[in-house]
Amino acid sequence: MSPNAKPADVRFYFDADVLGLAKVVTQLRSDVTYPGDLGGVIHRRRRPRCPITTPCALDTAWIPIVAGAGWLIITRDSRIQDHRAEVAAVKDHGAKMVALAGKEALGRWQQLEVLLCQWRAIEPLATYRVCAATAGLGFEIESLDGGAPVQILSEGEHTGLEAGDILVARVVHATSAPTLWGLAMRFEAESERRWRARLAELPANRAQAALIILGFHPDDASEPLPDGLDLLTATSSIDDEDALLDALEDDSRLECIGQTTPHGWAFAWLDHAGCGRPDLGGWREGDGEIEVARVVISEHEMTLISADNETLRTVASHLAETLSDLISERPDALAA
Repeated sequence: MSPNAKPADVRFYFDADVLGLAKVVTQLRSDVTYPGDLGGVIHRRRRPRCPITTPCALDTAWIPIVAGAGWLIITRDSRIQDHRAEVAAVKDHGAKMVALAGKEALGRWQQLEVLLCQWRAIEPLATYRVCAATAGLGFEIESLDGGAPVQILSEGEHTGLEAGDILVARVVHATSAPTLWGLAMRFEAESERRWRARLAELPANRAQAALIILGFHPDDASEPLPDGLDLLTATSSIDDEDALLDALEDDSRLECIGQTTPHGWAFAWLDHAGCGRPDLGGWREGDGEIEVARVVISEHEMTLISADNETLRTVASHLAETLSDLISERPDALAA
């Protein structure tokens, strides 16, 4: 018995077809479970009994439970993709699954080798907000995707962190206390909305998502449009995106404010802060000007956005005059 053991945060579920592998990994990590697992204590973390009590449970029975818990499924069951009911269970419940497929994953040792070689891709790279930080002791973080805050102990590492800062890192929960795995990237607190917009568009594939996160820098991204404003839009078709972007770059009335999510470019139409028009929030230079309209360029389309009808028409007229040979207005161009 370990009376001082804290509850483990289970995050990985090993399917019945890799039970041998599961029983090896549960001796090393506290965040892993499998069907029929009675629980246990690893690194002073107590893993609860698995809610899937038997390896004989049908896929359609256990997949909803595991998906509802938010666990990542690790399986060798290549037949799941060939059975309509199992595929429906995965899709309907948003299950996250990694398959150890191929001849090299037949035996327990081979499965362990494949798992360990791919663990960095399986262990999720996530984005966190710093809730609180105490110099020399550690800091508390919470995932931008939701979940309970996590206390990270730190003796001198990650100095200078402040509440609100954004961290991109891997957090390992299987140790006696949660720790950061490898280096963490730090960004200023004001970048949180740009991070949230980028995370909302990530693909389901963990490896692809990790590459996108690593390649993203909030300074290169436009600020998401504010909530609570009634926005008006006008759309135009475009044929030559590169030529249009060059023309907008040369337009003295517009300022490029970065890339849009998941793709495209945004330009701000500015006015002085006392103009009385709603601010779209994309201009961050702090020079007494605000963004009263935004032009977004995506594939084959230009969209003009504003919360003020007069501004929208002024900017639309300007663009129609200066870009007449590059855009064609749609019949339903103006919409609330």
